Amino acid sequence: MRKVTAKKTEHANLRGEVSGPFELGNNSAYRQWRAHKLLHYPSRLEDLIVRIKDPADLTSTERSALIARCRQANMVIYEIVSRKSVGKDQIRALGLQLGLRHLDSNLCADNDSITSLQIRTDGRRKGYIPYSNKRLSWHTDGYYNEPSHAIRSILMHCVQDAAKGGDNALFDHEIAYMLMRDENPE
Repeated sequence: MRKVTAKKTEHANLRGEVSGPFELGNNSAYRQWRAHKLLHYPSRLEDLIVRIKDPADLTSTERSALIARCRQANMVIYEIVSRKSVGKDQIRALGLQLGLRHLDSNLCADNDSITSLQIRTDGRRKGYIPYSNKRLSWHTDGYYNEPSHAIRSILMHCVQDAAKGGDNALFDHEIAYMLMRDENPE
């Protein structure tokens, strides 16, 4: 069972104004940030994985490792090594230990504000691709939210492997920014 969390950079205020290395006129800060980011960036997928015993009760080592991966790559993949069943309460507790306190209670969220993506053939989720066995194409979550309700992190937990497919292609938004800025500094 795995989870991926990503964090949004704190170099933008609620009005969308940027500062520091993301301000186009601040090449010095950008070069310094870029060099540091690349020096510490994981080079293998395995470098993103943290094995944890109990998501509801992280050890200080596990918590530190999860946070370190997020700081390095804006994401972490966790694997629960215990064979015990893991429910929503344990996953919510995991999020709380990592500072995830406010859930986005979107229109399709369950009553507990956790969104369970599984095949649904009734209600408001009927026909909506995330609740079907159809391929979900490239997208971002929460891009349509007002800045005051920006999605700053996501915790995804896989309860059951997909019968077919189920692959994810994830990327670090800061690396995407770096590639675009290096290509066109304007």
